Amino acid sequence: MTGRQCACLRGRQSVIYGLAFSGDGLLLATNSIDETVRFWEVASGACRQSLRMVGPYAGKKIDGVTGIGEAQKAALHALGAVATPGQAYTH
Repeated sequence: MTGRQCACLRGRQSVIYGLAFSGDGLLLATNSIDETVRFWEVASGACRQSLRMVGPYAGKKIDGVTGIGEAQKAALHALGAVATPGQAYTH
């Protein structure tokens, strides 16, 4: 261990919270605040697979929700909620 950077994984745009190497050392798994787990080939640094966690509101229809603002709309969408365009929110 030298502390020297030996590779740069390209493709992540969020902070990595955890990582783990496969038993044979060929793959690296990372998880991030963007709710994805990515599997990287150690030798090349290439992302081999990306998995996304399902949010708590994934697929929940929120048409007709009243009394919420733009910040709440964005939060619900980030958690996976869906709405029919033009029908979702009223104030």
